[in-house]
Amino acid sequence: MRVTRLLLGVPAALMLAVALPALGQDIAFSTASPGAIDGPTGPGTTQFGDGDVVFMDPASGIGSIFLLADTINDGGLPDLNALHITSSGTVIFSTQSGAAGYDFQDDELVEYNPVTDTLSLYYDFGDLITTNADVDIDGFHVLSNGNFLISNTSDFTLDGQDFLNGDIVLFDPSTESASLLFSEGLFGGDDVWVRSVSMLGNGNLLFSAFNEDTGGDMTVGGLTFGRGDVVEYDLASGLAGLYVESSVFGGATEDIDALSVAAIPLPGAVWLFLSALAVMVRPLRRR
Repeated sequence: MRVTRLLLGVPAALMLAVALPALGQDIAFSTASPGAIDGPTGPGTTQFGDGDVVFMDPASGIGSIFLLADTINDGGLPDLNALHITSSGTVIFSTQSGAAGYDFQDDELVEYNPVTDTLSLYYDFGDLITTNADVDIDGFHVLSNGNFLISNTSDFTLDGQDFLNGDIVLFDPSTESASLLFSEGLFGGDDVWVRSVSMLGNGNLLFSAFNEDTGGDMTVGGLTFGRGDVVEYDLASGLAGLYVESSVFGGATEDIDALSVAAIPLPGAVWLFLSALAVMVRPLRRR
């Protein structure tokens, strides 16, 4: 696998999200359009662009900017399509298209190190994935054993197997083998595009999705949800619940393009909490 390192020449990621107590796993996300969520200083005060990465506590809906796209490439990267934050604090991502001035494309995963302020190629799918459209990694998560969870913006072929853009695929980069982990068929027959993927420490999936048939609500695991929601799906029971409701966006219609569980406690100022106490183990919520 080729590796290309590129100096950004800008300060390390600004405005890191602040740390939270263990109220459940925080998430990082990026959206397809600019928006706002509640921030430490009040409702709607965390404003973000479509290339920015936001950290959020799902229990309170409060978030802060983790990475500003405008600090990279003097104007920002293209929209992020996949996102994974590692336990060491680096950020692995895929973009909607290759970025001008950078030697990577939308079929490659890139790792950003905010300490050394460098980008490097993390993994190149190259000719491993074939589609009738462009290869565009749309969801990505690294498991503890080094295997990947991936989804793609269009139907695709990997390891000689055909997958839909609503499937979540388990991929072993050491053997280049793939298997189906989550099937689009679980959405009850709708043509659903899984737009982002992550996994909680308890083994439950997190994802966002879009109904390509109607643009409206979808159903999975007994849950009805919409395009701006983050779904938690229990692979063992087949039940689903809302991890984050779209109402955190203040009524705006947002599509979550990239999603990651926050794997590290991040330094920064203390959060302004909405409540002093929280339930340590949060059950799956159904709409």
